[in-house]
Amino acid sequence: MTAPPAAPTAAPPAWHRWLMLAVIAAAFALRVYRLDAQSLWYDEGFSAHVALGDFRGIFAYAGMDPHPPLYHLLLWLWTHLAGGSEFALRFPSVIAGVTAVALMYRLGVQLGGSLLGVAAAILAVANPFLVYYSQEARMYSLFTALALLSTVCLLGVLPTPERALPATGRTTTPSAKSVRGERIEPVAPPRASTSSARTAPSWGWYTLATAALLLTHYFAVFLVLAHGLWAILAFGRPATLGWLKHTALAALVTVPWLAHAAPILAGYQTLASTPLPLNVALQQVQVAFTTGVTPPEWPGGLSTRAIPAAALAGLLVLATLRRQRSAFLLLLALAVPVAGLLVLSQYRPTFNSRYVIAGLPFLLLLAAALPVAFAQRFGAIAILLALALAAPFAPPLQRAFADPELARHDWRGLAAYVQQRAHPGDVFVFNAWYAQFVFDYYAAGPQPRVGVRSDKPLDGATSAELLNRAAERGGRLWLVLWQDEVTDPGGYLPATAEASARVLQQRWDGPLRVFAYETPASAVTPFRPLAPPRPVAANLADEIALEGFTVDRTEAAPGDTLKVMLY
Repeated sequence: MTAPPAAPTAAPPAWHRWLMLAVIAAAFALRVYRLDAQSLWYDEGFSAHVALGDFRGIFAYAGMDPHPPLYHLLLWLWTHLAGGSEFALRFPSVIAGVTAVALMYRLGVQLGGSLLGVAAAILAVANPFLVYYSQEARMYSLFTALALLSTVCLLGVLPTPERALPATGRTTTPSAKSVRGERIEPVAPPRASTSSARTAPSWGWYTLATAALLLTHYFAVFLVLAHGLWAILAFGRPATLGWLKHTALAALVTVPWLAHAAPILAGYQTLASTPLPLNVALQQVQVAFTTGVTPPEWPGGLSTRAIPAAALAGLLVLATLRRQRSAFLLLLALAVPVAGLLVLSQYRPTFNSRYVIAGLPFLLLLAAALPVAFAQRFGAIAILLALALAAPFAPPLQRAFADPELARHDWRGLAAYVQQRAHPGDVFVFNAWYAQFVFDYYAAGPQPRVGVRSDKPLDGATSAELLNRAAERGGRLWLVLWQDEVTDPGGYLPATAEASARVLQQRWDGPLRVFAYETPASAVTPFRPLAPPRPVAANLADEIALEGFTVDRTEAAPGDTLKVMLY
């Protein structure tokens, strides 16, 4: 196929280039700031476990981390050069995050000129969601960068016909004219043979970028679908056939992996037991995109409303200034991934705002179009308006760096506490077996680990079996408890331990807790299963709801001590 000729463009002013250098430097500084100040959390612990292990582990552990292997492969290569410190593990995400800011500029230039690129990059620099995942040893920062790269490559083949955004409703034409003192000559449509030679490499780059995108996160398929819808609706049949051909080539690269991971994907769901209502899920995406990773009960602040409102206005501005193709691409690249996740999550609990982080740059590009369109003739004013639009990001970003409530779970501190007090021969019992990876990153040692790998919550019999299996090894027992609401909502594991053993040490850090018990040696099976809670359903002064209780034994003599667990 022959792509339409790109419209003539003037070189960006020198001050745009210097400003972008400052923006890139600011992006790097924000993302590297306090990079290793917080502990790795569970997901990062798994990344570390794979990256610091054998190469075959990248594929062997697919069942534990239902994501494609490209990020783990790149992290494995990186850690074998740079080491496995917290800083080293997170640094590739820093680079991907800074690259995403640079690609925001490039995409803005393609869609509306260098001023739009600079304004969009400014919004991306301090966006709390993008900064947070640029400091995490996971694939989400790479996912975002590759989503932008794939879109940039697509625009290399199917360019929008407009030049820079004008301040009026007029668009530039290919006729000769002067722009900011520079004469731009009209460009004649290229000959078919020349065009074919020029567009073939562009389609090749799109294929490579899209293949990498699909091998980074499964939800990338929604962005690729948005690309296809844009090709169909904005360019027609020839462009659609080109997109189908090269997307199919990109998808072929993922087939071997999909065949390997299909059983895992078939049963995957998040920790939620029921789907979120659509309005609640959409609100969570809005809050995440504008204020970052914050507790749901926190107020969103000004940016929660300002950025979506500016994006809606920017969409209308692009449409009215005859930038329909640009507006349509940004709208599809934002809406299709979000809608795809929301619809899918209604059939299976798979919702998490980070799964659609790749749609966030397109929201910011729409928001950046508003100040640029109204101040195109006065570039400095447009930049000031973009900075004002980004200003509400500052409070949630500061909280993300400094507020203990938003800090990742302190596995580093827990491991240090245990290592100072553990004895040789002690046994560690995990209610969430998968938490062993991050624990072992900080507390690797000869002590045995015991955990139950099950999709069902623990009950009395399973808890007793787990503790007795650990007691057979001798030594004291350490319970490492995390995500009780998922793995042990009835509290059977600590209740079973306390019914038969004495607590020696304990440390609480929010949802992350550790207890040391002296193992009973008076019986072959010292830990007895607790009976299911006896229902009570009592309401105490409208402040405490007593749902039930358990007693550690069914028979007792006068003077015996009974242990009662209230629910």
